[in-house]
Amino acid sequence: MRIFRFRPHHCRCRKCQARKKLARHPDNYLRTPACPQCGNREWRVDRWMMRRDTRKQACTCEAYHYWHRIGGGKCLYDKGGALRDFELIAA
Repeated sequence: MRIFRFRPHHCRCRKCQARKKLARHPDNYLRTPACPQCGNREWRVDRWMMRRDTRKQACTCEAYHYWHRIGGGKCLYDKGGALRDFELIAA
């Protein structure tokens, strides 16, 4: 027996344009999830987010215990990939 797994879809609300990652395509739901901002249940697939490669922007340094965007917040690296010097930033 073959098990079919749905691919997650990045979607946007048609009313307020809020983003949400749904477990499968919005057409494959009997009752689509509600938008967290406005409560609307109409979604469209965000093609730009679906084509984007998020793995190349990911960082796994010790600043956070999860994968995060390189150069953001407490990340130890800047956007170029060089190690940050936090003493210069604080001064």
